[in-house]
Amino acid sequence: MTDKEKTGELLSLIDALCDVNFAKEQNNIDGWVSKLNKVYSNEYRHTYSDIFFKIQQIMSDTLSNNDASDTEVLEVLGENLNVLGNRIDELAAQNSDDANYKNTVSGYKKFSDHIRLEIGRYNFIKSRFTGTAADGNSGKATDKHSAIDTERILKLERAVDATRPIVAQAQKQLDSLDEKLESNKISSITTLTIFSAVILAFSGGITFESGIFEGMVASTSYRLVFTIALSGFILFNTIFALLYLVGKMAGKRISTKCKYMVNADDNYNQCQSCGDGYCTKECAEVSIACRIFHKYSYVLAIDAILLYVLYTDFFLWYSKGVLLSPAFYLPQIFLILIIIASYCVHRVRKNRRLKRIKMHYKVAILTDILEPKAPMASALIRLGEIISKSFYGSPSRSAKDSFLDTVKARQLNKDDALNYLDEFIDEYLIADCRTSISVSKREHRINCKKWKELSGKFTVLSQK
Repeated sequence: MTDKEKTGELLSLIDALCDVNFAKEQNNIDGWVSKLNKVYSNEYRHTYSDIFFKIQQIMSDTLSNNDASDTEVLEVLGENLNVLGNRIDELAAQNSDDANYKNTVSGYKKFSDHIRLEIGRYNFIKSRFTGTAADGNSGKATDKHSAIDTERILKLERAVDATRPIVAQAQKQLDSLDEKLESNKISSITTLTIFSAVILAFSGGITFESGIFEGMVASTSYRLVFTIALSGFILFNTIFALLYLVGKMAGKRISTKCKYMVNADDNYNQCQSCGDGYCTKECAEVSIACRIFHKYSYVLAIDAILLYVLYTDFFLWYSKGVLLSPAFYLPQIFLILIIIASYCVHRVRKNRRLKRIKMHYKVAILTDILEPKAPMASALIRLGEIISKSFYGSPSRSAKDSFLDTVKARQLNKDDALNYLDEFIDEYLIADCRTSISVSKREHRINCKKWKELSGKFTVLSQK
């Protein structure tokens, strides 16, 4: 247990000692004795100020709640102190060889003595105040002590009562500040350690490169460029990784803000989550590659340049510096084809995701038309809020009503209405980041089966 937890246990014990039923259960008393053995272990010492504030708080609550008189509460507190103290002495005598009981006896004596001191002080002040008030409004004491102003005492008492919650709140804030300072201390030490590692990595890399370059005086320029690019690639990524760890521990980010990410929850709860926000990119596919491209583009650009230098320099060395040699331009053409193929694959995947999203909306609209009260499939439940919400500036019209109104106005038959549904999706629903939702391949297969079923049932008369 920490010192703060031990202090909390003692303050809880004071509350328990104010209960008239405290001494009625032996198990309860023995339980507190066991807790006190843990509290007063390792030479823990309580502070009188904590006991002072606790007693004052109990008296203030008693006077404000009127549940019992302050005299009764103090009497119960004093009696329970004696009961608990006698039980501690009894168990200490039975376990005379146990050092924990010795510490508990010593600590509890000081604890009870401080409480009795505060009780005596409270009763003395109360008796002085009561005696002065009973003497009339003359404002003078009946003994040879100095005169006491009753009204002034009342004002001071009210001021003290008003100060107590402020003091308690300040104590909590101080405790919280101590915890934050301790946390910041640990975080600062860790951050400085990693920064030192960054400096060591940088200086070590420079020393390593200088040693290599000294031994490459007679080397070719191709080998020199290749070594510089490789060393730069390793050193840059090592330093970036260390700075990334520093940012994580300090609660700061070293990435750029993605232009597609929003933090608001309104109208974006169907979008894919990305970090602490939502991705609003069309046909979004949140992945590691996507995060690197949009959040760490500067890292990607530098690494791409260094890797291209390594790649080109190798084949330039292999072709002996002849740019028109097949050993040089064929790898370059191959690299260009790889980039083009990657772009084509990306476009194909994006088009497939868009088709899945459009099918998702089409099935949702037909389900809302033909089965408005039937339970929707799990793939459509996520879309329910979008279907029921307003769109395209119309606060009172749903997607289903807008679609049926257009079909009725154009007097479309069944086939034309189903074909128009694609146009309707493009015109109305593929907006406001609605293409940012994610539809899995399994959901798409379910939607396709549902589409065949619903399109067979759909008729133009279903709108009436």
